[in-house]
Parts: sequence; C-alpha cells; structure tokens
Amino acid sequence: MDRATDIKGDEALLREALAETLGGLRVLEDAGDNKAHHAAAVLLGRNGGRPSIDDSALLAEVRELRATRGCAAVRIVARRHATPEMSAASLAQRLRRKLREEKYIK
Repeated sequence: MDRATDIKGDEALLREALAETLGGLRVLEDAGDNKAHHAAAVLLGRNGGRPSIDDSALLAEVRELRATRGCAAVRIVARRHATPEMSAASLAQRLRRKLREEKYIK
C-alpha cells in the first residue's frame, strides 16, 4: 500500500470511530439535543431530512394547463390531487417552489 491509501484508510477509521462515539452520547439525546446524532450521521455520509417527493407528473400537468388557465394552473392541479394527508394549499406551495427552482415561474 502507498501512503495515500494508508491516509484514506486511517481517515475512514477515524470517521467511523468518531461517529460511533458521537452516536453513543445518548445523554444529550435524552435531553432533547440531537446534535451528536446528526454529526455522527454526517460523518457516516447518511443523508438527512425528508425523502423527496416525485411531482414530475403533477408539474407536467401544470405546464399543460398554463397555456389555457394561466397562473391558476397550479391551484387547479393542487385541488385535483389534494388528499387528507396533503392539503391543496400545501401541495400548491410545494409545486410553486419546484417550478421556481426550475425557473419556470417567478
């Protein structure tokens, strides 16, 4: 093994050991502080947050409606696809955000 491989291996071992130590700090988590748990997850390369929701079909529907219904298209699609778990207002907000991220609307 060359020196670069040794350093990468050592770094991985150190990350793992540190993550294990941070994960073991349950006292902090019991007090409502999850910083150590979060830091351990980051060191281990775990993605945090919520899983993303695939809205590609809804966004395509909004784009089709924009030609005829204009800015009301998002609201119309949101009302059509609202569920008890996801209100039309929340869905519309999410769709507008995704469209803004795509630079489709301002």
